[in-house]
Amino acid sequence: MRTAAADFVAWDTEGRSLAFSRTGSSLTQRVAGPITKNKHSTRLVLQRAGIPVPKGRSFRFSDLLWAEEYAESLGYPVVVKPLNGMEGKGVVTDVMSKAQLEWAFSHVEESAYGGGDILVEEQIRGEAYRFLVIRDRVVSVLYKRRGRIVGDGSKSVGALIEEKQAFRRANPHLLSRPLKVTEATNQLLSQQGYGLESVPAEGEEVLITYSSNTHQGGEHAQVISQVHSSYLEASVEAVKAIPGLKFAGVDFLIEDPTQPIETQGAAICEVNSVPGADTHEYPLIGEPRPVISELLLHSASESGVRLRNSPATDVDVDVEIVGRFKDQTYVEWLNEKAKSLGVTGEVARITSTRASGAWFGSPHMVSILVSFAHLGLRGSPVKSVGVAHRGGTSTSVTTTEAAEL
Repeated sequence: MRTAAADFVAWDTEGRSLAFSRTGSSLTQRVAGPITKNKHSTRLVLQRAGIPVPKGRSFRFSDLLWAEEYAESLGYPVVVKPLNGMEGKGVVTDVMSKAQLEWAFSHVEESAYGGGDILVEEQIRGEAYRFLVIRDRVVSVLYKRRGRIVGDGSKSVGALIEEKQAFRRANPHLLSRPLKVTEATNQLLSQQGYGLESVPAEGEEVLITYSSNTHQGGEHAQVISQVHSSYLEASVEAVKAIPGLKFAGVDFLIEDPTQPIETQGAAICEVNSVPGADTHEYPLIGEPRPVISELLLHSASESGVRLRNSPATDVDVDVEIVGRFKDQTYVEWLNEKAKSLGVTGEVARITSTRASGAWFGSPHMVSILVSFAHLGLRGSPVKSVGVAHRGGTSTSVTTTEAAEL
């Protein structure tokens, strides 16, 4: 049963349940969330476990003078970011002076997380790497670098950003995450001596984002085969150090991932208890990793839920949709979606609050249709979509594919 765009529960034939909220599952206990959400708390826990982390301290927005003193003691450059931020929003790197620190404070305050405290950290040399850990194993490693364009001697910065935009649109994960030219973009360009109309020399790189997060314009490549084993081990230990956590994304800052951790100043800057998985399924560069399948298998094992031994090629399901349907518009739209996806069967409006029917097709297409059914149409809000396999078959196949979405 899908109860929200990213929330659903599935049951096996014995009635045991498996629930997901985005990538949160039985592998993520409730206690882990507040610790990982607060970056200062995360640092303290990891520090106690002997895991390398940047030096840092949290401040209120009114504590700018104290933050300036602390930044001076750390030594510039420093990083400024929201204490409870997500998806790289509000993060400012390469802060080189008091004036830039003051601007960074203002930028964070105006971001989506401006209501909380602010973190000032030493800036670790190197690039960002996301290690995806399930229990005691790293299943994927993404190299995440800040967004950039490369000059050709003739096109402006603005035109090169548009070219990069077209390249990103070809990636399923980045299709809905366009580059945005904002005040922060102009500030970063200005720091490098550029504006949108400037023409960089051929081969010259120009940074266009402060963050390496793909939501904020960052770029990612699959590199698990290229990193030294010491980083894999440290990432697993970091997840073990957080109470109640068995699945997470560990963000490492590393200069040379081929060299052992003890030979350089690498450090973990964040542990995400509900990491995005689609970046690993659809890297901009490199081979995709089947992390969703692994997450499902481990979550089912943790919950004691029985899965099929092998995936089915087709599923035959009954569908029950609860919402508000004032006329036939919603069911007509959904039946057209089914046809376009190659799914046979249809749903019918039973009452103004219930529609039901049956679908037959590939697990992947049926699960996409379930997502469409829940998203609904303007004027026809949907509360839940229940799907049951016909003939007593386990619901696990649809669950596997729905997890991808």
